[in-house]
Amino acid sequence: MAKQGSQIKLSVASRLGLGKFVASSSYILFSRFPAITANAAAGIRLASQEGKAEVFAPFTDSVEEAQDNEKEAVADSLRSYSIAKRNQSMAAPAYLPGGGWSHTGEFPFVASTEPTGSEIMERAAYLRNFFRTNAISGMWDEPGMIFGSFSKLSRAEAAFKNGIMNAHYRSWLEAVPSADLGGLDAPHVGNPWGYMFKGHLLYEPVFEYSYQAHYINGLLAHLNTPAVLEIGGGFGGLAYHLLRNRGKRPRYIGIELPEKMLLQAYYLRSLFPDSRIFSYDGSGWPKNAEDYDVILLPNYVLPGVPSSYADMVLNFRSLPEMSLATITEYIRQIDRIGRLFFYHENIYKARGDAGHGIPTVDFPPLSNFTSIVSAESRWLKYGAQSPYPCHENLLIRNEILEEAR
Repeated sequence: MAKQGSQIKLSVASRLGLGKFVASSSYILFSRFPAITANAAAGIRLASQEGKAEVFAPFTDSVEEAQDNEKEAVADSLRSYSIAKRNQSMAAPAYLPGGGWSHTGEFPFVASTEPTGSEIMERAAYLRNFFRTNAISGMWDEPGMIFGSFSKLSRAEAAFKNGIMNAHYRSWLEAVPSADLGGLDAPHVGNPWGYMFKGHLLYEPVFEYSYQAHYINGLLAHLNTPAVLEIGGGFGGLAYHLLRNRGKRPRYIGIELPEKMLLQAYYLRSLFPDSRIFSYDGSGWPKNAEDYDVILLPNYVLPGVPSSYADMVLNFRSLPEMSLATITEYIRQIDRIGRLFFYHENIYKARGDAGHGIPTVDFPPLSNFTSIVSAESRWLKYGAQSPYPCHENLLIRNEILEEAR
């Protein structure tokens, strides 16, 4: 396994259709895995010094907006969700919610496959404000850290969170020095809340999404339309930043529980009304997948994804929260579906809180991939001393590694 910050040059496996990473036919994959622990610690210390820290002011004012294509986005999302929930009962046990996801963000309604006009209007009011409901519980904070509790932070809690945001901001600046803060503004879909910073509304994990999208798009820049498959993409935050790429946009495949798939469908359809988006219709993997920019499927359709289809498979902080049987099944599918890379960030040792979590060291091995870097998370919130200690990991398909030797 490579040491943190090491630089590994890989030659191109032309027989797999990789083309050239750069003109020299090699690419330094890990120059952007800096030593981050000291920087993050410095950030939190700086944040505690009055007058020196940046101020991330908690923001809870309503920014509710109805999008121009709201009726179509809501109707399509509800239809897909209804079919996904109906078929979920026939899914293999490994694909049913379990572990830390036994209680997903259920909705206070039952969707129909052919929603009426009044139903669409009623559900639209809910989805227009989904960030302020239980639907996002556990997505980027501990379960229950939703709008209601955030809006009632004590002074000490707000100061602590301000410190975390300062540390993450500095890590982001170091990792993505060319990035524009304006590109992190939260779209007003779902009525988001978070922090007002230098005139921009930021939700808490936005620095992570921005960095991850920058890194992923950089690794896959040599491909014309790379296929990126994310297991557990939540409401679509990372997908949004990936699809905003000014260069070659990837084809995004989202694999989620039906409840989260509904949020993804609504969020991405609202933000990319001109994109070709396939929402689950009960038929499984779309036969004409190449015709779509985005493919959104319930998790139990994963076995139907063609082998070696995804140039990169992603997972961020959700695999360990599943049952061991589910983890084993997902690992088997990742091994089969991944063509080039498996990029993930997950806990590598026991959690420091009472939450369910199986560390990656206890995962079954991948037969077709080799780990070439594993570094402590650059995000203070997930550092070694945090209650949720993570490593950032990149694995590469064995054939690619063999070709480079």
